This record gives sequence, structure tokens and C-alpha cells, in this order.
Amino acid sequence: MRTSQKPQGHKSLAERKATGAHYTPKALADFMARQVFDFWSGKSKDDLVTVLEPAVGDGQLIQSLLDVLIAEGYLNIQVVLYDTDTAAIKCCQQILERAYPKVKFTFYERDFLADFLAKKRKRKYDLVIGNPPYVRTQEMGADASQELAREFALSGCVDLSHAFILAVGKSLKKTSKFTLLISNRLLSLKGAWAIREHMRKQFAIDHLWDFGDSKLFKAAVLPLVFVAGLGRQKQVPPFTSIYEEKDLDIDDACERELFDNIDKDGLVNYQGLNLRVSQGDLDFGEGLQSRWTQKTILKDGWLKEVERHTFGRFGDINKISVGIKSTADKVFIKQDWLGMSDDERPEMLMPLITHFEADQYTAEVNPSSFVLYTHETRDGEKRVIELDDYPKTKTYLEANAQVLKARKYLQESKTRRWYEVWVAHDPAKWQYPKIVFRDISAKPLFWLDESGAVVNGDCYWMSSQGLENLDLIYLALAVGNSSFIEKFYDANFHNKLYSGRRRFITQYVKEFPLPDPKTEGSKMIIELVKKTYESGVFDDEVKKQISDLVDCAFNVADLGTKKALKNQGFEVVGEGFEPSKA
Repeated sequence: MRTSQKPQGHKSLAERKATGAHYTPKALADFMARQVFDFWSGKSKDDLVTVLEPAVGDGQLIQSLLDVLIAEGYLNIQVVLYDTDTAAIKCCQQILERAYPKVKFTFYERDFLADFLAKKRKRKYDLVIGNPPYVRTQEMGADASQELAREFALSGCVDLSHAFILAVGKSLKKTSKFTLLISNRLLSLKGAWAIREHMRKQFAIDHLWDFGDSKLFKAAVLPLVFVAGLGRQKQVPPFTSIYEEKDLDIDDACERELFDNIDKDGLVNYQGLNLRVSQGDLDFGEGLQSRWTQKTILKDGWLKEVERHTFGRFGDINKISVGIKSTADKVFIKQDWLGMSDDERPEMLMPLITHFEADQYTAEVNPSSFVLYTHETRDGEKRVIELDDYPKTKTYLEANAQVLKARKYLQESKTRRWYEVWVAHDPAKWQYPKIVFRDISAKPLFWLDESGAVVNGDCYWMSSQGLENLDLIYLALAVGNSSFIEKFYDANFHNKLYSGRRRFITQYVKEFPLPDPKTEGSKMIIELVKKTYESGVFDDEVKKQISDLVDCAFNVADLGTKKALKNQGFEVVGEGFEPSKA
């Protein structure tokens, strides 16, 4: 899961940070080695055991696996190691041959995938362990990406670690096992559906561990480890997740070694972090492009109750869109437009909303933040402006023509103008009240904008155009800003970034549930949100009341929450949610 195109060798910490190479910590390597060995059916201890490490890096993974094999009495071992980094290969060769003199090593200073694709006859191994590099499709180059897609019959988004999974799968015997360390984006990324489907059909997965934001690496890495072999899935695979719990008292978790307590539910205070270790099953989902999630008794009961009280989804209200993307922000977006003279300032400036203003329910648009917007509404449709109609805008854009014409997206397009914003929206829609929400945030930040401002690409938005009133908008704001939606997100999408940050993007937010707006519970929510907008004060007490009412609307509020709301004058119904009865 190194984030450079190729391993960077046995380097210092400073060099690794500079190059983006993130090698496997010893504790994690030892854990992976023990797990893949324990799931392996094994051979006679006198038989030859063949091992592959397809991206050896600093050699920690193979050392951990060799230590396990030798401790278990296996002495006839052959290891094949690949890396494209000369320094890594030389360093590993010196260390490994000195430490394991009875093991036969073969070192290849070349790309495992290129070697694999070039050979018609594929070598098979008993055990494979690896931490393949993470390289996105666009960084691999079109030729390499297409060759991998052809070889493995893949569609969707292909990154290099996905190709490693498939190549390793074709390097296994029927009795083999392999373990890989990759990005946990595999579980939820929409574009990774093809690799998930391939794994579901071709591999028998023994166990998955999502280490989330456990900070095992010194860089922002969210690792997923799995053990698998060839064959059909005969039983539901166990799924362990490890994520930080930020709202706990330090005394709620005791100081324990993470890997000694990874097989049970509970809290661990590991290296100063309160980590929640959760045991469950891998839920493959339903349908070809389903995400993979963790299923537990508590979570499953809670989700079923939510589904029973779901009337619709956010995506049913209106289209959810990412904000504008210019691909040349330094030209289009400035904080000092107002400092230009009237004779120079472009005509097509519009106020701009960015993530810096993000907050729950209400947010102030920065009065100095403007974007030069290159589209207008003509004949009822979004159209790119004609420069001759706006002489000051024309002068400014032509002065920046070299930068704008260098954008490869525009160069490759046969229909786009050299001066236009790349991702634009119909300006007419900005004038309606709209929900805006920040893309990346630990807490949901959904607010109502009535300023008519443009939304930047670090936020998403949904217009109220076409709605009879704002009731559904108010209801969506309540759900979107609730603690309920944090729990719903984590149960369904399993996509957290470093330090607990979530991705609030279209593919997730459009699936956020809405309770029936005609029920008494929903009417209370709508009325409270509407009244609070009129007063202009969304303090913590009001936000908590709204959040608790959302729990009640989906019938997942506990008895204590319902009693508290009744004491505050809200007539909520129901006995309180108990997962065992769901």
C-alpha cells in the first residue's frame, strides 16, 4: 500500500516521507505472517514450501513469514522476491541471506506485474505475502492500464494494488493462501466494484481486518488486510474493524497491545488512541456494484429498523452535484477581485462558497471570495459565455490564456472553449435555496444557502428548484446534521479517511434516508428547524434536540433519549429501540 509508483528501498524516515513509500510496521507484518500461516493447511515439514513476495520493499513482511515457518519446523523453503528498486533488492539480499542461510532466495530487480504479464506459463506458490504499491489508474498510464484490464477482464477503476490481487490469484495452487495489505478503499469505492466482484467469485476469503485510522503507519494510511485462497466461499468470512473512538473518556479503554486483543470486541487504548475493535461478518451486499460492509447483530438490527421507517432518500428530493471545478483555480478564484479597478474587474464575478465557510445549518459566505464564472443561462439552458459580450472578462482571460490553454482536459475536448470552467452548473439553479455540504469532514456539515452563491468543488449541493416548499429541505438538513447519520454512514459505507474524517459525496449522500414527512415526528422536526431558522440561533441545545428527534423518527432512539425529549415538551411515541427486538 505504498503510495509511490514503485518501492523506494531501505530508506530513512525523511526519505520515505519525501517519496511516499510506506513500509509495513513489524507488528503488522508479524500479524499478517501468523494469520496466513494459520489459515494455510500446510504441508509435510520435509516438503518444499515456495513463497512469493511481489513487492519486497524493506523485507519486513518476508522476514516475519520466514520466522513463522522456521519456528513451525519448515526448513525446505524457496522464496522469490520482486522489487523495482535496486537499493531495496541489494539491502534485502544482504539481510535475508545472512539471517536465513538455509533458505533459497531468488531476487528479481524488476516489476512483478510486467514479469507476470510477459510469461505465458505462470509459476505457482504455496504462500504469498505482500504490501503492493498503491497507484491510481491515471498514474499508471493508459497502455499499462489497458493491458491489465485486458489480462484480467476488468472494468471500472483499476489501481495497481487491484492488479496485484489478480496476478497473485493466478500464482496460487489449490491449497495456497495469500495475504495482502492494501487500502481500505477497496471496500467502498464505487469504481472498485469489478475487483470486489472478481474476489467474491474467485477467492475463498478467510478473514478481513480493516485497521481504519489506527495509525499503524506514520503517514495517512488506512490499511486493509485479508487472507484468502482459491475456491468458492463456503461460509461467511469474519470481518474485524478497528477505528478510533474520539468521544470516549480515556478511562473507558485500558492500555493493551492491539494485536493481542484483535480477536474480541472491545476498547483498546493503543499508543494513546482509543480504538474500538469490532467483530462481525463480511456483508457482500446485494447487486453487482454493492459495497462490502461489516455486519453485526447490533448493526443489522439497527439498520433493519431504520429501513422500516425510511420513506425516501436524499437523492429523491433533487439531484446532488459536486461544486464547480475550474482546473485553474489561480486564474478563476481570487480573494482580491474587489481590489481591481472598475475598468479592469471582469463582469462575470459571482460570490463563491468553499469548505472554509462550512458549518451545520447556517454558514456565512466570505464577502471577498468570488469566482469568475464562464457560464450563463441563455434560452433556458446553461451556455458558455461569448467573450465579445463581456470585454473586461475577455481581457482578463486572454491575459491568462497560456495557463488556460495548457489544461489537458480542454485540449482533448472537441466541443469545449479554451477559457471555460471545466465542471460548471446552470447559474439559474444557484438562485433557489439550496443545501450545501462539505466533502471531507469528521462531522457532517450541511447548511442552507439562500445567497445565490456558486458552490466550489470542495463542497456538494442540492437545489430546492421544483419543490412546493422547503419542508423536505428542512427535514434533510436535520437528518444530514444528526448523530444518526454518522452511525448510518459508518454502518453502510465504511469509508473513513485519516483521523476519522468521512467523505460526504454524491454516491453516499444520495442514499441517506428520510422519514415520512407526514408523520408527527417528522412534522416536529420540520417545524423546529423552520422556527430556528426564523430565530437565527442554532445553538448546541437545539442541534441536540433535532438530532434526538431524528432518532425518534426512525424509531432508533433509546428510552433515555425519549424521556429527555418528553421533559423538554416534545410528545414522542414508542418504547425506545432495543436491538435484540429489532
